[in-house]
Amino acid sequence: MRTTPFLFFFLFLTASVFVRAEHIDSYDFPALSAEDATLYSACWASEDKGEKLKVRVWEDTSKFSVRYFRSPSPLAETVIVLGGLGSDETAHTSLFLARFFAEKGYSVLVVPNTFTPDFLLGASSSRVVGDTPSDAKDLYEALLRVKEAAAGVGLNMESPYLVGYSHGGLLASALARVDESRQEIRFRSALLINPAADLLHGLKTLDSLAAKFEEISFKRLLFFLFKLKGRMKDCSRLPLTQHEPLNFMKNLGLRKDEAASLIGMAFSVTLRKLVAATENLNRFGILPPLEPPSSAAHQASRRRRSQAAADFTYQMYVENWLKKGHF
Repeated sequence: MRTTPFLFFFLFLTASVFVRAEHIDSYDFPALSAEDATLYSACWASEDKGEKLKVRVWEDTSKFSVRYFRSPSPLAETVIVLGGLGSDETAHTSLFLARFFAEKGYSVLVVPNTFTPDFLLGASSSRVVGDTPSDAKDLYEALLRVKEAAAGVGLNMESPYLVGYSHGGLLASALARVDESRQEIRFRSALLINPAADLLHGLKTLDSLAAKFEEISFKRLLFFLFKLKGRMKDCSRLPLTQHEPLNFMKNLGLRKDEAASLIGMAFSVTLRKLVAATENLNRFGILPPLEPPSSAAHQASRRRRSQAAADFTYQMYVENWLKKGHF
């Protein structure tokens, strides 16, 4: 695999191109704390979500969905964007990257992260997620089906580029390793943006952030969410060169601990959906059972189940269900 780095601006300071790190001394985009950078990326809500493409990976699973942006040029190279933990194919940061590459003339495929119901129900052969080598092999199978379907809608799928950020960076490195062996996709190069080096440590960190969420008063939470919602669309329409993240976060007025707890809350909502989907698919019996819809106790059982899913942490998910998945 040859390493051809992309040259592009991005909010985060550290980028890795598969086998070597690139540190750009002339990088002059405003630097934020990790908490502020993560929240600011949530403001990149794009109105253009591309076109949906669905493929069937396994005979006994739901269809797997991706989004694509087709270049006007049929010869344009394609970039595959793999989102961070819990990011589906419409995640804000993924779509921002898609918009950036599309404006540079590339075709783009946006792929959901493995820690999503989309991947679990549509691509996972093990019916649980969290084991990176196993998830990467399943995701590779999904990308082979996507490759065939994408070529059918006019995308050039000859030796695509692979870009992954955060947990998607970890997955991208695992996918590149699978591809080195199988040589069926032949990634031209892989760009890892702030890749997660230690998955379990990262999950425990998110759990600790989520635990602090209750320390924010409800009134203050509504205030922050109202301000964020009011500026997200305006922010998404701006060219990257006109973004002012330092002023934006300063005007938002979040303390560092508040920013961290909001991040934890967002990830816990994503986890709740994954927990429910995993239990529905496998019937492990870890969540309270659902009463039949015709039963008078159905709604109460749904509330109990929802609360039990909300009480889950990422560490609990890995320890309870990866073991049950026989990893």
